[in-house]
Amino acid sequence: MQEVSSFYDREDPQVESYNFTYYEDLFQKANDSATLVNVLAKSYRHVTLCGRSSLALWSSPLTCPPVQLQPWRVRAQASVQRRE
Repeated sequence: MQEVSSFYDREDPQVESYNFTYYEDLFQKANDSATLVNVLAKSYRHVTLCGRSSLALWSSPLTCPPVQLQPWRVRAQASVQRRE
């Protein structure tokens, strides 16, 4: 497996922090008890995935096992026709 930064020959970006809340269902919304999510991520800018391929992404959630492999499939680009 190869790191994204070495595959695209780019420097590793800084880690960014995102915090948000959401309601898992209408009962949580009615009780006003939203779930808090804290995310640390690296945002790779100006990177394009072209053509069909299968990738594997590693994630490390705090409440699950330390490392999880997430399959990710890149599909062929859809052809879109403009209407006039």
